[in-house]
Amino acid sequence: MENTRLRTISVSLVTVLAALLAVSPAGATVINNGSFETGDFSGWVTQDLTTPWYALQVGPAGLTPGFGFFTSNPTDGFYAALHGFDGDGPGTIRIAQDITVIFP
Repeated sequence: MENTRLRTISVSLVTVLAALLAVSPAGATVINNGSFETGDFSGWVTQDLTTPWYALQVGPAGLTPGFGFFTSNPTDGFYAALHGFDGDGPGTIRIAQDITVIFP
């Protein structure tokens, strides 16, 4: 019985969080371009290294910087945010978005 109650609470919490993050009271999407499906960083604030090894970008599945490091494979939709995690530094690679969470 305890296990069933725990699952019910988990499902309810996920449902509530999804509803809070999906739509604001005015009906506008709270997270803009969350899966980068516009093919760019619309709605996001980005910062890359001054001289990146592999530039911060949005791309489809199958992109690779070479050398057997990685091949992009979006987890949702057709696009993903990609970066090379290295370059002339110091510096910071940043992808951010301000969101509004409305509590009833």
